[in-house]
Amino acid sequence: MRRFDVLRTDLTFSYFFGHSFSQRGVNSDNENYKVSARRKHAIAMLKVYEDYKITDSLGAFVGVGAGVDMFRDRHDGHLLVDSVQYKIDNLRHAKNSASFVYALTAGTTLSMCDNVKLDISYNFLHMTKRKIANPKLHNVTAGLRVAL
Repeated sequence: MRRFDVLRTDLTFSYFFGHSFSQRGVNSDNENYKVSARRKHAIAMLKVYEDYKITDSLGAFVGVGAGVDMFRDRHDGHLLVDSVQYKIDNLRHAKNSASFVYALTAGTTLSMCDNVKLDISYNFLHMTKRKIANPKLHNVTAGLRVAL
């Protein structure tokens, strides 16, 4: 088997629906407030995999990918005093950013029929230059791969 017969690529686009949070409370002047934040982000990535045949129907694969993480943060603040609502100007802003992202993948594949395979994989994703608590994500994914 030639080396390039076991290499494959894919281009993926992932969209993460808005994460949001809101907090209400009373400040030290006994004024009601509300602060909210929303984050949306999408990842476009090109991955390269190397497949290894274990048996006729079972295989393994490893992969590496690189791409861009595009995200938008939006923050709002409101203060309620004597039933009048005011915007807190220094909290209202939106920021668009992008950063480099890379991924490592390892998994197994099971042939269901000639053109359909079931993939189960572990994925590590690192979003660089992200100012969030944990820019490294780990997940397990199951999916069907169809050869056209």
